[in-house]
Amino acid sequence: MKVMRYEIADYLKVPPAGGGEAVYHLLGTGVTKLDESPSPKTNTDAFVNSRNGQTVLTGYDNSFPIDSQLIPDEAAVGALHKVAHDQLTGEDAEFEFVRVDLYDRVGETGTVYRARHFHTTFVPGDVSGAATEVMGFTGDLNQNGDMTPGTFDTTARTFTADA
Repeated sequence: MKVMRYEIADYLKVPPAGGGEAVYHLLGTGVTKLDESPSPKTNTDAFVNSRNGQTVLTGYDNSFPIDSQLIPDEAAVGALHKVAHDQLTGEDAEFEFVRVDLYDRVGETGTVYRARHFHTTFVPGDVSGAATEVMGFTGDLNQNGDMTPGTFDTTARTFTADA
């Protein structure tokens, strides 16, 4: 089985404009690229009785580079752009991010899939566009702390961590 990009859905938890509890919104319309860069961290030691070193994988410095068109009405896209536009910092630039494997269904409902939850900080890149182009922006969702495996219900838009 080959997995196509559209079989991975990305959701960003965004507070509503008028205040209240944040909800997950699909990072879809407007987003032209959303990759995953695990950036593994290693430690290599060479011992006096060996010719070669031994590498141990010690952790990850995960990031999710994103390219998007500027569509403020799309809640997730608008929230990310707001970080750059308003030069937000600290907690105002932090988001819960869920990557959902739509090719890995769980149960019989047809709406629950294997997923991974990340606490992230959005680090904006360029905001640009030529005179006859749609404005766009780039940036990275950088992982903070550990990833949490679980499931995501695409109808209820809820993440449930594994036991």
